[in-house]
Amino acid sequence: MGSKLKGAAIGAYLGTGPKLSRAWHATRHALRAERVVTFWHQIDDPWSHLLAQALTRFSASFPNVRLEPVLVPEPAADADAEPKKRILYGLADARRLADAYGLSFPPLPVLPEPDRLRRAQAVLLGEREPDAWLDAAVRAGDALFRGDGDALSQLVRELGTVPGQQVRPALEASYQRLRKSGHYLGGMLTYDGEHYWGLDRLPYLFDRLEREGAGSGTLSEVASTSRPIALRDGRAQAELYLSFRSPYSYLASHQVEILAQRYPLDVRMRFILPMVARGIPAPKAKVRYIAKDAKREAARLQIPFGRILDPLGEGVERALALACTTRRELGEAAALRFARVVGEGVWSRAVDLTTAEGLLDVASRAGVEALLPVALDDTSWRVEVDANAVALGELGLWGVPSFDLGDEVLWGRDRIRHLERRLEATFGPALATAI
Repeated sequence: MGSKLKGAAIGAYLGTGPKLSRAWHATRHALRAERVVTFWHQIDDPWSHLLAQALTRFSASFPNVRLEPVLVPEPAADADAEPKKRILYGLADARRLADAYGLSFPPLPVLPEPDRLRRAQAVLLGEREPDAWLDAAVRAGDALFRGDGDALSQLVRELGTVPGQQVRPALEASYQRLRKSGHYLGGMLTYDGEHYWGLDRLPYLFDRLEREGAGSGTLSEVASTSRPIALRDGRAQAELYLSFRSPYSYLASHQVEILAQRYPLDVRMRFILPMVARGIPAPKAKVRYIAKDAKREAARLQIPFGRILDPLGEGVERALALACTTRRELGEAAALRFARVVGEGVWSRAVDLTTAEGLLDVASRAGVEALLPVALDDTSWRVEVDANAVALGELGLWGVPSFDLGDEVLWGRDRIRHLERRLEATFGPALATAI
């Protein structure tokens, strides 16, 4: 299949597939099929702990929807190649999110101890109603992240546990069920075959259920307490790590370019190879979910998305060579613009970067076509992107997009809102609307 046809086919799948699925489920619900939201809870996952807190009012907000909590273990290795980095980052990120949404998370959290984790899991594997289950989950998670063995022991005495030998088999069975549903992480909600991760996607589920007449619920930010960013010559500084195979990097390049126009913000571009090229696996379920979620985010942000052509291999390498040359010859702003244009080519126009025509297309749109002969004759980009990958790991991160603000590191496109709040605290609100 040619690249244009393949891109069009992917676009049709991402565009019409969810619509057809929702129409089918709407018909089922009109015929009184039960509405069920499954909450896949990993008790030692910081994001899942916050989601459990946010769901404690779910039954009251959506009385016509049954919440089904399911306890799951840590993700499989193919879905979580850097578990230690992810959980350590999660502790810091959960603290930020708790402040932003008025939830509870310890100011000095600890990693849950294995023995305490097993006891907490044994409590939550007991049968109870959803509201009581959520209450137990929140209390258990709070005890684990505070390192409060006494509080956990009290919970065990109150609620009891299943036999220890039942814990691991039950968790493994639940995880297999999660994988069959099309996902791989805890802290996830599933409704009618669609997945909503953590607090970041909970408002989308609330909005959908409200539109379907199933109730009304909200997740609102509290008053911002963001601290200003340290300035250099009156300007904020940020380093942006991204990959040309990451759809979230593409969306982030759009948003960061807008922020750099609204605020005195200098963005240093740190290009890296895709995770697969760095030896980090990506199961098919993960690839599918990311594409669907990125499509949903792009639609919300009104960013073109859908006609896709995977640039892995030579396409990525040629784009990286030109990106690094652009940064060196024309500066960081030009490199950011080029990154956004390449993203548009890969994720919305199915441009084949392995061809001379495809590379010239994105180079011309970014205004850097004159650099092509130099870029394609220079291999120094490999040293640069390898150094960037090492620097990313030293920050305690592994995926993209990621941001280094000097005094704080952020992972994921969803944290651009946090970056914007810090810019607002530094310079005041921008004239344009929030992104």
